Amino acid sequence: MLTPTAPPADAPDGLRAVELLSGLDSARLDHLAQEVEWFELTGGQVLFRQGDQPDGVYFVVAGRVRVSATEDDGQERAITELGRGETLGELGLLVASPRSATVTALRRSVLARLSTALFEELLQSDPVVMLRLTQTVARRMLSAQSRDRAATSLTTIAVASLVGDAERGRFVDGLCRALAAHRSVERWDETILAGAALRNAIDKAEATGTLVVADVGRAMSPEAAAFLQESDRVLVVANGQAAPPQRPRDPDQAVFDAVQGESGTELVLIQQRGAERPRGTARWLEHHAFEAHHHVRDGDRSDLARVARHLLGTSVCLVLGGGGARSFAHIGVYRAVLEAGIPIDRVGGSSIGAVIAAQIAAGMTPEHMLEMNDVEWRSARINRRFALPVVSLLSVRTAVPMFDRMYGDSMLEDLWVPCFTTTVDLNSCRLVAHRRGGVARWVRASASPPGIWPPVVADDGGLHVDGGVLDNLPVQLMRRGGPGQIITVNVSPHQPMVAPVEGAEPLGSFRLLRSLLAAKGKVASPNIVKILYRTVVVTSLEAQAKGKALSDVYIEPDVSNVGLADYDLIRDIVNAGYDAARREIERGKGVRLALRVRA
Repeated sequence: MLTPTAPPADAPDGLRAVELLSGLDSARLDHLAQEVEWFELTGGQVLFRQGDQPDGVYFVVAGRVRVSATEDDGQERAITELGRGETLGELGLLVASPRSATVTALRRSVLARLSTALFEELLQSDPVVMLRLTQTVARRMLSAQSRDRAATSLTTIAVASLVGDAERGRFVDGLCRALAAHRSVERWDETILAGAALRNAIDKAEATGTLVVADVGRAMSPEAAAFLQESDRVLVVANGQAAPPQRPRDPDQAVFDAVQGESGTELVLIQQRGAERPRGTARWLEHHAFEAHHHVRDGDRSDLARVARHLLGTSVCLVLGGGGARSFAHIGVYRAVLEAGIPIDRVGGSSIGAVIAAQIAAGMTPEHMLEMNDVEWRSARINRRFALPVVSLLSVRTAVPMFDRMYGDSMLEDLWVPCFTTTVDLNSCRLVAHRRGGVARWVRASASPPGIWPPVVADDGGLHVDGGVLDNLPVQLMRRGGPGQIITVNVSPHQPMVAPVEGAEPLGSFRLLRSLLAAKGKVASPNIVKILYRTVVVTSLEAQAKGKALSDVYIEPDVSNVGLADYDLIRDIVNAGYDAARREIERGKGVRLALRVRA
């Protein structure tokens, strides 16, 4: 149960910043400031929980809160973050239903609550408020359905560094420059004030839309610890070649003690320039529960720009669907995207889309990807490696070493760009997104259609098969990973199939041949592999439609005449993806996306 506090000194000004109340005159705001109840929350404190009965409307006057909801699988996932001037809980009052989400303060936040009775009285007495309320509700409903997602309006970012002064300076300087390309940035250092002076300075920055980046060092002074509690995001910057601090003898453990329990803590691992790939990220992720992690080559502007876009909610995300050999079109799409000057900040995929996604995340060039896949898939001849049909039609005898050659001992968490692959666990019957673990293992699992390839056995005994079983175009999973703009590539559009003639009818084969000739290549001829694959993805068609609706740029290369196992056509398939991406990028949405990224 929250305990009300006294109104802040600038209470009317705080309410004036609320869009819903911006049409009220000064006298009405002064009166309303005395009627509402005021609350001050600390970081991590819950305002209300999903399922609670509505007790009024809340206005965020200062600070930042996270809205999250528990979904059908029992997992609580963030929906959005709201800051100064936003309204909470109005929909629950309008429809007289329990709270649909949980609201938690990310840092010190000041909120005002207007009781149900006063809210209804305000709506009846002032039609302007009713109009603004209608606009607010409509905008949120459209935002929930829209492909476009607004940038995150952070105010405070704290940088706690475990690296040397030179590396620390290069990171903070570079991050501020990258952020300044999008927002007004003000840099603070460890001499920042605590208490009321700090809060007033943050409130001023929030009111003016200024983004504050505070370098709090590694000593964790009282001032630095105070700023951590006032931060929307905390970046812990460490040496990618070093091990996490060990209790109790390592003084750097003080940083982790200070951020313990703080929401929005992320890890930045500084890698050496020219490093082939990061290593050892798992030990850092096991040391502390970070919400995200980033690999940044020391002083590299493109890596710093990627972190900045992530913080501002303007990441460019690439989702790659499955489709056997057709998935090589993703390589052509990637080439066209890079030529347009659009960087990729997150990538994920299903089936062979996951295979290509991991190659992009590893930093491979399109040219390298083309040559490697051409050699490997041709030589592996996986579509001709039949097995005794006990658990699958095909053997993975050549596939396992092929993936090992492609990825070695790389781990998903060690890839340069955040990446996920999807599988379906046959034991739990759930879609699983893999962001950690061996790359070779989980891309093979993602590309293992049940019945065609055997399942991959996880350490916990789970049997993992192709993620396309439940979602062949995992856009919704990408959306859950945070705000951003999504480019989706679908290489498995729905096509009708000619029904085979059943039984041993003498003219059956002739009639099937006649129907195929009449179709003139417009439909897919049936065989056991195609029928199994179609059965695999049939349940994901609804998710595929939702994925298209949630995409900012949707690309569908013309690969309808390519078979699932036409690995010999890789160069033609890549060109089809390139041509489709070029056409889509040159259209309005693609051009606007490129311009936003370059801004």
